[in-house]
Amino acid sequence: EVDGQVCRVDMKQVSLAIPADRVTQSKPFIITFCSMIPNVLLLGWLVIIVFQVLRSVARREVFVARIAKKLELAGILLVAFWVWQYIRSYIVTQILVGYVNMAYYDIKWFSANFTCLVIGLALMIVSQIILMGKELQEEQELTI
Repeated sequence: EVDGQVCRVDMKQVSLAIPADRVTQSKPFIITFCSMIPNVLLLGWLVIIVFQVLRSVARREVFVARIAKKLELAGILLVAFWVWQYIRSYIVTQILVGYVNMAYYDIKWFSANFTCLVIGLALMIVSQIILMGKELQEEQELTI
């Protein structure tokens, strides 16, 4: 309402962003912070696996079952990370919807990036390829 007259405003798209440090309510901040703990755990575990695989590759231990299992676990962790990001973004968005009220507008929730999912699935496939290579190597050694 401007000078006693009602004005109509049409907006095609609205994007609201609130920095985490500006959130005054404790509930969204605590929920957002607690939902980050699995991220840190999953990514920390993934970093450990990457260093273990790199150490084995440096020792020229490539076609061994241990490396295949580590790569498969890394793939599973990346897929789990993607699933967790997807669920987390939905939950946090639903909680924050209660704090932002705009008539006739829906708040869209962020969906997780597909990169982690694709890389995770690719690592699981590579692990199976390494296991097949190990079997072929063993067959070749028996043939000679």
